[in-house]
Amino acid sequence: MSNASTGAANASSFERADDDDRPTDPEERPTTSQSAGTATQTSGGVGGSTTDRGGQATGTGQSTGTGRGGGSAVSTSRGGRGGRGVANPLIKKLPASVRSCAEDGWTFVQKPNKAKIQILSESEYAEQYASKRFRETYMNMADRVSTHCLRYGIDNEDAAVFTALFSNTAVEKIRLHTTEQLIKRGHDAIPTIMEMHQFFGTMFIRSRFRMSNDMFFDSFGALIESKYKVILMKKDRYIAILQCLRGYEVAGRCGDDDEGGTWFQKKNRLRKLEDLEELMFQPTLDIIMNRKSGEVVLDDELIGSRARDVNQARQTHSLRKAGKDGIVADCFACAHTGCMLGMRLRVVGESDQDNVAALCKRLPVLSSQDHDVRLKMDRGFGSKKNVTTVGALGYSMSTIAPEIGSRTPFIYPEVAAEYIKKMRDSNDRNINAKIDLFSEYVLDGNKYGGAQVQCLKKTQSRD
Repeated sequence: MSNASTGAANASSFERADDDDRPTDPEERPTTSQSAGTATQTSGGVGGSTTDRGGQATGTGQSTGTGRGGGSAVSTSRGGRGGRGVANPLIKKLPASVRSCAEDGWTFVQKPNKAKIQILSESEYAEQYASKRFRETYMNMADRVSTHCLRYGIDNEDAAVFTALFSNTAVEKIRLHTTEQLIKRGHDAIPTIMEMHQFFGTMFIRSRFRMSNDMFFDSFGALIESKYKVILMKKDRYIAILQCLRGYEVAGRCGDDDEGGTWFQKKNRLRKLEDLEELMFQPTLDIIMNRKSGEVVLDDELIGSRARDVNQARQTHSLRKAGKDGIVADCFACAHTGCMLGMRLRVVGESDQDNVAALCKRLPVLSSQDHDVRLKMDRGFGSKKNVTTVGALGYSMSTIAPEIGSRTPFIYPEVAAEYIKKMRDSNDRNINAKIDLFSEYVLDGNKYGGAQVQCLKKTQSRD
């Protein structure tokens, strides 16, 4: 890469200093380095020396820059994959706000504002970019469900598909621990998972009515059974199971079950549901996730809960959602069908970024060339750690990078202007060389009607 200053921002803000301000200290002068392989370099004129930014050299690339005084600089390198040159010592002296572009090996795919802009109507956009993947997602889901039923010799009916997606393994785990609590409270045990299926079926129907359990069963129970030919669970049994529903072992929660019992602190309880989370969503990932042309979204979900034993320190209150107080879970969902593909509850003692990174690792690795899944994330999930985790799995990803912590190569003009002012105020002798390291990555919303397109790429290993 050359040290030519291709100003992406207002040129008047990034004028080079006078000749007297050129670096004089040999140790701080930008050096010419050679990456792994062969490199030939020619320079001319003041400021025409080329600078290796320490990025990785992959394949063959050429960059040309013009130094002050009319000279030119050309650098052509042929390096093996992963070859790394000697880093420019000035890079380490840049502040973190402008260092990423020079330190992390970013390269331009196309020069700023050279992209063609095409204006489409809403229907044209939907047909060209949205409809194809939308149709393929539903076709893929139908084919994979049919293949699953054929493979295991079951009928391709609604009840069979529901059982396949809500696996018996997860239901059995819930039945086992719910039975523990039922017996502890003096109720009858749940003998088989069939009763659990009846309970969940009744709960799904019950969720459509915004009223008390007594009013639902007394006023609408008989009518629903008669009209839709279903058998609801009896009211007393339904309420007993609902109040005793458990997702992990009951023994040892309060230390009063046996001598080896240990009291579980409230802050640790939600993480004990992790095994159940994976059991419930793994069949959905395996059966209906569209790996060929799917689109997946990542966002957080506020789960309303009044339970006293729920993580009080991790509860969240939302002003946008009336009556919503509870815990937050990070979730994956199909952008077209709305099917939930995975979730992980947030708990005390773990950062939100760590929680998202752990959730991303549950996604299947895309190893085939035919796989193309696009992942869309909100602004709060665009950290470098999350981007690296998802990229290693082979997913295409779109997100809004936060200003802090994302290591994005783009620089806001006010950030660059502030740093340059500090260098000028301190009579920094290396001001020209430092500006050359990051000036072409500075955004400028004042030109081109505020529309600016820049595309950069960075090589990342899956190891």
